[in-house]
This record gives sequence, structure tokens and C-alpha cells, in this order.
Amino acid sequence: MNYNDKLHQIRSHQRGKWDERILSQMAYLQKLYVVEKREPDALFEQEIETLYRTYKENGALTKEDCLRCEKNLQPLSAWAKSYTLHMVAHAHIDMNWQWDFSETVSTVVDTFRTMLDLIREFPQFIFSQSQASTYKIIEDYAPWMLDEIAQRIHEGRWEVTASSWVEADQNMPSAESDCRHILYTKDYIKRTFGIPEDELTIDFEPDTFGHHVNLPELLNAGGVKYMYFGRGYATKEYLFRYQAPSGKSVLAYEDPFFYLSLVSPEIFTDALDICGHTGFKRALRLYGVGDHGGGPSRRDILRLTEYCTWPLAPTIVFGTLRSFFETVEQEYHDRIPVLDHEMNYVFQGCYTSQSRIKMANRIGEQRLYDAETLCALSRTVGSEAYPMEKLKDAWERVLFNQFHDILPGSCVIDTREHAMGRFQEAVSYANVAAQNAMRCIAEKIDTSDIELYPDDELFSVGAAPGARLNTYGISMAERGSGRVRIYHLFNTTSQPKTGVQQLNIWAWPYDLANLQVYASDGTLLEHSATPPSPHPFWENQFKLFVKVTVPPMGYETIIMRDCDSGNVEIRNVALDCKREIIPQNVLENSKLKAVFDEKTMQLISLYDKKSGKELVHQPTAHLVYTLEQDADMSAWRLGRTAAKQILNETQEIKIINRTGGLRQSIHYELNFNNSIIRVDVQLDHDSDVLRFETEFEWLEVGHRGQFIPRLDFVWNTPFQKVMRNIPSGIFEHEPIREDVPASSFIAAGGMMLFADNKYGFRAYNDEMSVCLVRSSYDPDPYPETYIHKTCISLLSVQEENHAELIAREHDLNNPVQYISGTSRTGRLPKKNSLITAQGDAALAALKPAEDGNGIIIRIYAVGEGGIFTLCTPYNRACYTDICERNLSPIAVESDGTVSAKISKGEIKTIHLFNEA
Repeated sequence: MNYNDKLHQIRSHQRGKWDERILSQMAYLQKLYVVEKREPDALFEQEIETLYRTYKENGALTKEDCLRCEKNLQPLSAWAKSYTLHMVAHAHIDMNWQWDFSETVSTVVDTFRTMLDLIREFPQFIFSQSQASTYKIIEDYAPWMLDEIAQRIHEGRWEVTASSWVEADQNMPSAESDCRHILYTKDYIKRTFGIPEDELTIDFEPDTFGHHVNLPELLNAGGVKYMYFGRGYATKEYLFRYQAPSGKSVLAYEDPFFYLSLVSPEIFTDALDICGHTGFKRALRLYGVGDHGGGPSRRDILRLTEYCTWPLAPTIVFGTLRSFFETVEQEYHDRIPVLDHEMNYVFQGCYTSQSRIKMANRIGEQRLYDAETLCALSRTVGSEAYPMEKLKDAWERVLFNQFHDILPGSCVIDTREHAMGRFQEAVSYANVAAQNAMRCIAEKIDTSDIELYPDDELFSVGAAPGARLNTYGISMAERGSGRVRIYHLFNTTSQPKTGVQQLNIWAWPYDLANLQVYASDGTLLEHSATPPSPHPFWENQFKLFVKVTVPPMGYETIIMRDCDSGNVEIRNVALDCKREIIPQNVLENSKLKAVFDEKTMQLISLYDKKSGKELVHQPTAHLVYTLEQDADMSAWRLGRTAAKQILNETQEIKIINRTGGLRQSIHYELNFNNSIIRVDVQLDHDSDVLRFETEFEWLEVGHRGQFIPRLDFVWNTPFQKVMRNIPSGIFEHEPIREDVPASSFIAAGGMMLFADNKYGFRAYNDEMSVCLVRSSYDPDPYPETYIHKTCISLLSVQEENHAELIAREHDLNNPVQYISGTSRTGRLPKKNSLITAQGDAALAALKPAEDGNGIIIRIYAVGEGGIFTLCTPYNRACYTDICERNLSPIAVESDGTVSAKISKGEIKTIHLFNEA
């Protein structure tokens, strides 16, 4: 029996405190010889032999045996202590994971109280805590604790590891959400505790389910240098530089022992496992009970304090994450490997679970984009449309819902109800801000030459306040009356939008045969209208479809008139959409001809008139119902396919109606099992986008030990590579059989598949699809019982042209907004671009500056990057970081033009303002 066997035999029967002490140290030395590839010293082998004989004779090891062995091995102490183990105390607190918000509040308050008590009791103890949300909970629900926390922070006893509002998912939130996590967290921590932004340098994401490849670029732009994480990259390097395509990187540490650790002597040998792979003599270990909070215990601290006295153990440091990162960066900077690819995929079921929460995230982000863009445009014309603090409140609600167990859907019904409530509050702020910003701009538009004929007998003024039932949209209340109405249409993108826009018109008692619509320059616009439908209060309502061009980051004014057919030529595309006869199951315009199977409503031909290509290779654009095998943890994990059917082929299709005009459509329904699906296929005048408005009353339920039902929209086409949009860019990858996360689209084989509120896409075996709903059963047994709505768009693209993909996505994701106007004098023309922007970058955000002076524009590179040009009314410009701290000036030409250079993969923030 060799010394290894003897040591193993003794350890397998260790009983008491002193057994554990000496044998743990001997095991540490044993591993140390292996790590450093040294032969054991005779002294070490001799002491093992002595311990073995003593154990055999006495059946145990005494205190005296332990101390004698430690004394004899004293020559090895310095060698043992040459390795340092940084012990960082932490309490992992999940926001509303499997409980309601009140439970989260109690967890935070109780955990922080315990930590403050332990800090008071143990002068050596240091605690680290992430997530600005936890500190905001203390401020809101236990404010008497803030001063004590602040005191410990300034003593160096409490480390704030927050650079994000919550430990968020890092695949589904937009790049702008990533930026707002940094901006609002650093601002909040600075205001609350006086910690400068430069000291908040850690992205702490121990349990996040994967990380997109542009993350290091975004973190760098926010002054975040280090990244601690536990999932997404199966490697044994542990410590490396995570590098974005831009070349920017962060020092990252993947914890192989995760973020939940109890303190025991095994941490010594675990540390050597890490050091053996990294080649470094430092290791990191987080300790403390987590998920439901708790943090380190007195037992943990007492044990670590004792371990510090053991002569044959590593050097134990009660440390902080920042000190660990700074130390290893300084000591080993030239030996740290580089990783330059995304760290995915983890828990692929989480791209589809709890679809309402995902819908809320997308809509919340988009409504805030519109609101801030419109508020910024309003500021350029001298109006402060909305308090910025309110928009910050809205953002904090959206960011909270991005927690890695909320947005991914690995949560319970209480979680969802709280998330949806916060979402509704956020959208309320955003919609009112957007509407008021449009109103502020409209009040400065000169429409005094438009003669109105108000009719005081109509109910139209103030009609339909809100009136975006269950769509979370901006209110479209009517402000006009009579035979002439004015509407201002707003475009929040950096590219002109030409297409069919839908307006809801209220209290219009006149003959639609005499209806005409004009652009601001007097051009007669093509339009069509649905028949008026009665309304119990506002007389009637109809939908007006009008083809119009709205300039980028600007507005267009249109005028709707009831004209006397005897005096004015009337030229309508269609007086009544429902009366126009269109070919059966064919939608056709100047760019596309779509032909559907009369029985299945599958697309059997899609002819691109511009390219002369047939885009359909087999019946496609259909709904597929799949049963997944139970994989346990069904919200997190996908199961293998047990059965699938194309519902368009297996179920009876009912054609409900066909409509023509500027928006042609075919509406069909199908029933299966307990559910009903309604699809409205639409093709607008002169559009190259085929749209599928889906509504499904979903009553399918998954069960443990049985199956998990899901519904996908599928497009079939041959392809070799796949493109999908990720935060601030496009990611190319090989086809994969399982779901992958995309911000809104996937492109392959010359086609783009876009969904307005989904994230789980798949492209494999010449089939690309988006998951509409998936009925996981745990931890929430009924997450999807609801009437869901999703808009899917299909369009032909050159997928290798990233600029085209991003431009089309922005166009689809940001529809035109409008408000009703009146006749008034003003200094602005009826049509205008308030800001122009063009070049080799895409717009991520346009917002009022946090300091109240001017506006902020955030852009990210498209393709290889290049020059991005802006023209604004401001006379000063500078680059800033995400926290809007000025970095370097940019020249502004006399006409307000600014040219910014942007490199591949970069994200840049520009502050435009007037010199005081």
C-alpha cells in the first residue's frame, strides 16, 4: 500500500475535528505535489506513515498527533502558503424566482440584516452584494438600514458588485437594455452610497443562462472591466479575457464551483484544481447560502478564521471580487488566454417559456425607444415633453423583469403576475411620454393654412381616449371634428418609411365615397377604408389605410377631407375593402405574388417580381404542432420531438373573409384539440413583406411524465448558414437542431423570418421557424393559457448584407405613430426631419441627455463600420461613455453636421448639446 492509499484510508474514516484538520492539510499537500509535478518529499511520506500507524493502533488521531505532524512538516508551510484562496462572501438573491415580490423583499431585508450583524461581530468579515434592485428594495421597504450599509461600504467591509439593475438574462434583452442596466445602476449606487462610477467595474452574473458575443464591447463602453459568471462556457481555463468582435475585452472568471458554497476543508484542494489548470497561484471561491438569500453564516466565518491558522493550508483571504480581479490582472496579465466567441447555449427552453413575459419585454423596450426618441426630437424644437425621472422609473421596471429567472420564464404564476403589472406601469409611462412629445411638436407645426369646418354636433373631439385595447399602444384620441381632419405621423427610425399606415377614424358621419387624403404638399394620397362600424359613444369608427412617406426622425402631416364629388376629382384605391373582389387565395401587388393552397392555406408560390425568382420550394408558411418528450425542468430544457403535425394539413381550414384595398388580406381559422388559431395574412400595396397576424386561444397543457405541446410557424427553404440578430449586431452560425435566441429575426436561404414579440428561433434541415408558444409545466403548471398575439413577417433579403438586415429589422420593429391635430400657427413646416442620420452604423437609442442639456445618440457599427453622419440643431458634440460622461470632443460644422468614425463591432455614444 503506497502513501496515497494510506492517506485515503485514514480520511475515509476520519471522525473528529483534529482528524479533519490534519488530514485535510495532508490532502492539500498531496494535491500540491501533483499540481507542481513534484515527487513527494521523504518527510511528507514519513509523516503519512506515522499517521497511518497511529490511526491503526488507536482508531483515531488526537490533537497531539495533529500538532506534532504540523510541527514536523513546518518546512513545507511556506510552500503551502504560496497559494492564495480569495474567499468572497455573497448572498445570491433571486428576484421572484419561485415566489412573489413580497417574499423577495423579505429575503433581501432579512439577509442584509444578518450580514450587517455579522460585520459588526467579526472585524475580518467582508461581504459582497450585487444587483441595484436589492439596494432599491432596502431604500423602499427598510430605509433605516441604508445608513448602516453606507457606513460599511465606506469602511471597505461591504463591496457593491452591481453594474446591472438585476442579474439579467444576457441573450434576449436589447443592447440598449444592457446599456441602461449600467447607466441606471451606476447612477443609483453613486447617488445612494457615493460610490464613483469608476469603482463599479464588475459584471456579476453567476447564474445567467449564456452570454452574447458583443457583451464585452458593451461592458467596456460602460466602464465595466471584469465579469464573474457560472454558466455558458464549459472549459477548464476558468480565467480568461472575453473578447468581442470589436477587439474590446473584459477579464472573465467562470466559477467551476458555482456561487453556492458551504465552507469546508475541501475548498483547499478545489483551489488547487483551478490553479492546476490556470497555472496561477490564486483562486477564487464564493461562499454563502443563496437563491433564496441567506448568505454566509457564523459557522462559515468561524471556520475560515480557523483555517487561516492552519500552517499547511493555502493562504486564506477574506476578500472582495474587485481585489481578486485586480490582483490576477496585475500579476498574470501576459499569461491570460483569450476567448472570442459567444458563450451559449444554456437552458434553451428559456427562449420560449412564459411567452407573455417575453412579449412584455419586447414591447416595453420598443415603447421606451419610441418615447425617448420622440422626447429627444421634442427637445430639439425647444419643448420638454416629459419628466426624465418618469422614464427612468419605466426603464427600472423593464430592467427588473429581465432577471435571469423572470424573462427566461423559469418562474411561477406570482412572478408572471408581478412582471406583467410592472410592464403595464412601464408602458403607461412610455405611452404618455410619447403622446405628449408628439403633441409638443405638433403644437409648433404651422397648419394655419388648412381650413377646418368643425361640426359641434359631432362627438369626435376627445373621442376614443386610449382606444388601443389590449395592444399596449399609444392613445389615438381624436382632436378634430367636422369634414376636415389633420393627422401628424411620426417616424422614430433613421430611415424614411414609405408604406401603408393604418389610422382609426372616429365619429365620421360622411359618405366614404367622398373621402380624400392629402400629403402636406397637397399630393393626393392613395387610400382605402373599411366600412364604418357603430360605436355606443363615439357614433362610429372606421380604419383608414393610406400610403404615405414619413421622413426619418421626423414627421409628416396628412389632411383627410370630405370632398364634394362634383367639384373635386375623387381617386380612391378602394372605397370599401370588403367589397373589392380579389382572386381567391392570391395576394398580389407590384412586388410580390403570393398564392395559397385553397384547402390548407399553405403558401405554394411566392414570386418576387423584382428578382424574377420563385421563393417557395414546397408548401410552407404553416403552423406546426409538436409534442416534446418530458425532459424534466421543462421551463429550462427542451425535450426530444415525440410527434409533430402540420396543422394546416391535418385540420380543417375555414376561410373567414378576404379583403382588398391598400391592405389585402385573407383571414382563416383552424381548431385543434382545445385551442383555436386565427391567422390574417396581409400584403400591403407596393410592399415586399408578407405578414401573418396570428391570434391563438391556447389551451394546451404540458404534464410531467407526458408531453410538452408547442406551436411553431415554419418556413421551408434550402440554406447553408444562418444569421440572427443579437444585441448590437448580427451573428452567423451553422444550422442547429434546437432553439437559439434572436432579438427578433432569423435569416437563411435568402429569406428573413421576423416576429414582433418572440425570441426562440430554429434553423435546421432546410427549415427555419419561430416558436409561438410552448407549454412547459414546471415551475408554473399553466404558463401559457391565454389568447396570444404575434405578428410574423416574411421577406426576401441578402442575408450576408448586415446593413440590409438591420435596416429591415428597424423598419419592422418601429411602426409609425400618429396623433390627431388641429389648425394652428407655428414655426415648423408640415413635414420635416428634425434630425438626419446616415452611414455605416445603426441607431440604438435617441434620448434626452441625463444632465438636461441636449440629446444622446447611441449607435453601433454595421458590418465593418465606417463613418456615421448626423445633422442636428446643436453646436457642440462629444463622445461619452454609457454613463454619459464626456470623453472627447467631435467637430461640429456650421450647419450642425457631425461625422463620427465607428469601427467593426463598436458601440458609441454621442452627446449633442448647445454651449452655454
